[in-house]
Amino acid sequence: MNNQSMDSDSLDEIKIIKLKDGREIQLVDDDGLSIVLFVDSEIEDSISLPYPSSGYAGGSIYSSPSESMVLFTFYSGQSEEAFTLLKLDKKLEILYESGYRFGEAASYCFTEDETKLIQTLRLSCTYWWPPEDEDLLDMEQDEHGEMYLILGYINVLELATKKLYEHEIRVKPTRGWKPNKKNYHALLSPQDLGQGKLSISCPWGTEILELPLPKIIVCEL
Repeated sequence: MNNQSMDSDSLDEIKIIKLKDGREIQLVDDDGLSIVLFVDSEIEDSISLPYPSSGYAGGSIYSSPSESMVLFTFYSGQSEEAFTLLKLDKKLEILYESGYRFGEAASYCFTEDETKLIQTLRLSCTYWWPPEDEDLLDMEQDEHGEMYLILGYINVLELATKKLYEHEIRVKPTRGWKPNKKNYHALLSPQDLGQGKLSISCPWGTEILELPLPKIIVCEL
């Protein structure tokens, strides 16, 4: 796997990628949005992207491990995240556009065989547990009467079909359980571990999940 961080919540937005073959890709977002491919400092190809209808607060570009795809991640600044995936050969070609989805602190990874792109989204990057003075009975209730919180979502793009599947992450705490605030962090930072296993970094520790993911992922604490 490529060890390059693919967290769009990073304070340092990535505008330039240098590929192993010497080519360079640049994100241009000062006057419209475009991704430009350079060969020997000369423009080889450029693709203009539509300006997001909900606004644009920033974005980054990343390459897939094989450098056959470019991922453009961006956000509206209003708790919305999106990505555009492009094929990279001699030219640039758009493969998929997600459009804005509600959530924050988006993180991404490709599976080892690059057949799937995985996006994780938090509902909020500033909190995930109710304040101490808030009654936990205000949590949602499932069909069995058990209380849960929604931490966020894992969205899986199947590249062969170009279909995006949403998976909800539910947290079910045992009675009296409280989080250690020192362990809090916003990013879920998915990582493909190979052999059909995916890890996500949660506020309480690492969760190991198996692909394909269920529609609802339950984490019992």
